[in-house]
Amino acid sequence: MLTASAPSMPSSKAERPRPSRGKTIISHIRRDKIRRVTFQKRKKGLVKKATELSVLCGSEIALIIFSPAGKLVMYSNKTVQEVYERCVNHKGPVEVLSNIDYPGGLPSAEAIGGSKVSDDEDERQAASSPGNCNHLSPSKF
Repeated sequence: MLTASAPSMPSSKAERPRPSRGKTIISHIRRDKIRRVTFQKRKKGLVKKATELSVLCGSEIALIIFSPAGKLVMYSNKTVQEVYERCVNHKGPVEVLSNIDYPGGLPSAEAIGGSKVSDDEDERQAASSPGNCNHLSPSKF
């Protein structure tokens, strides 16, 4: 006669399956302290990824970030001025990305307490945006 035995447990921690973290839902963080901590961690991760991309692929990168408190953070693997000048003088195709291009979609400005841009104003902004850096002023770089 066969008896059912208890399922065998892995003998060491290394063999145990790790629980997954689950999918992070991207939405506005309402609690100020948590939002500040999240900003600092994600900023650090973004700069790390930018550094890795520039080292591994030889990309020229300039990041300009304004914190929720209004602090300006700039990162560049060269000088920001050099990357800016290359952007202004670039004649080839331009890939422009925004929150709309995010695969899961991000909340609208109204959802996070911002104001909605009217369709007419949205069209004017799109028409005035040439897809390159010509509209940027280099005075702060």
